[in-house]
Amino acid sequence: PLVPLIAGMLSGALEIGTLWPLEWAKVQAQLNRGNPSFSVVAHARKTGLALYRGLPPLLIGAPLQCAVRFSALEGCRAYSPSASLGSPSRSTDLVAGVLAGAVEAALVVTPMETIKTRLVDSNAGLVRGVADILATDGLPGLYRGLSATVAKSASNQALRFLVYGEYKRRVSAAGAPLSAAQALGGGMLAGWLGAVGNTPVDMIKTRMQGLAAARYSSTLHCLLTVVREEGLLALYKGLTMRCARVVPGQGIIFCTYEVVSVRLRERLEAVD
Repeated sequence: PLVPLIAGMLSGALEIGTLWPLEWAKVQAQLNRGNPSFSVVAHARKTGLALYRGLPPLLIGAPLQCAVRFSALEGCRAYSPSASLGSPSRSTDLVAGVLAGAVEAALVVTPMETIKTRLVDSNAGLVRGVADILATDGLPGLYRGLSATVAKSASNQALRFLVYGEYKRRVSAAGAPLSAAQALGGGMLAGWLGAVGNTPVDMIKTRMQGLAAARYSSTLHCLLTVVREEGLLALYKGLTMRCARVVPGQGIIFCTYEVVSVRLRERLEAVD
């Protein structure tokens, strides 16, 4: 149980610490409501180093998120009917992804993403931002957009684990561990397909957690409002910047997880 926990935390911390500016840019693009003159680059220049104000909650939450994600993955694989075969089945990867995404969304991701989005939207610091959320919406305010976040995380991890699992079955010999380069490539592929597949859910989640979230009565109302006011393509706002962050980010996560978990298991076996 310690291996996925430790390897997951290290991979999550490394990924968000490296690629935060791209996450900030994606959130800004998704929060922009119909302003054709809006430029992420110009806004970044104006904001300066203050763009890192949304990073602290993710430095705490991202490692926990990945720890929960990979612990759920390994747990599902260990108790799946295909565990005795040495290589998990596609259905196991799919179920593990849905379960991991739903659990991480409920325990970690929703409050973390709500705080992050509010800090980016208001350009406020962590303490002030959290205080404003609690003063305005109370503790339930941290869980605004829960259903959209669960849908995003569950679909995200299902796609990623399914793609990465299939990639690993085709690339590795008899279930052998992937090299760092192979894991990097598989993670990037899983990240790209996952981003293309569920960006509309991610965009709705961002709107449900921004400063203007009160204008939406539900996730469905938010979806219908965005499509009616901004068009269907508005659901893909931030896709380019999301891919710019998620593709290398998932490469970093899966690569770090594979390498660290192999090394940890070798050390544990040596101790035994």
